[in-house]
Amino acid sequence: MISKKNILNLEARNKIYNFISKNPGLHVREISRRINIPVSTLNYHIRYLKKIDLIEEEPCEKYKRIYAAEKISTKDKKILNLFRKKIPCRIFLHLIFAQRFSQKELSRELEIPPQKVSYYLKKMIDMEIIEEATVKNGVIYPFTNGFMSENVGFKCKPVGREIFYRRKNQKIINTIYRLFISYKHSLPDKDYINEYIDYLESIEKLKKFYQNSKKRKIFPGEESFYDVLYEIIKPPFCA
Repeated sequence: MISKKNILNLEARNKIYNFISKNPGLHVREISRRINIPVSTLNYHIRYLKKIDLIEEEPCEKYKRIYAAEKISTKDKKILNLFRKKIPCRIFLHLIFAQRFSQKELSRELEIPPQKVSYYLKKMIDMEIIEEATVKNGVIYPFTNGFMSENVGFKCKPVGREIFYRRKNQKIINTIYRLFISYKHSLPDKDYINEYIDYLESIEKLKKFYQNSKKRKIFPGEESFYDVLYEIIKPPFCA
């Protein structure tokens, strides 16, 4: 039986496999462009690696996306496939930073046609990344759980039956954060993603600072803390 090590002794094949492992979900032409191997040569090696179960292909709209076998879960593949497109990536990041946007506001702020915003919002709801937020007495609560208090909300004025959206829960945010950290070099909008990561890291540092300062009664309550927090570090891409 031929070992994986022997199979990957061939320099070009090893290069292809390692690149796919580190950049899951790209299609053949994108892989060809990035590692400078002709499409015909790349297809030959991909067919071989697929035949011996080292890589796998998944249809995604008009492309087949390539993954190293058993390196990434089905759920993670779906998330990565979604965020390889700029529009859902920007919508998600904007929702994280701004936290209380309607479809109309997202379309206006990101300059994306309403139909496309609506299409990707539905996809993100189906994948349980975001959810519709209930507005109570003119206030929307941006987190379903996490470190922000349920008592801290934002005033909003919905027009008619206008729907607001928020993240689903902290678990999915942690999953996407992990994927962004691991594969940000192969995703679109690297500047957006880097600022997102920097922002979350800053929030974590301030969270620890708050937990310590609370003992010393520097802030009288959580709401006062978050007022100060958003003055110190304003979320990227928000007015």
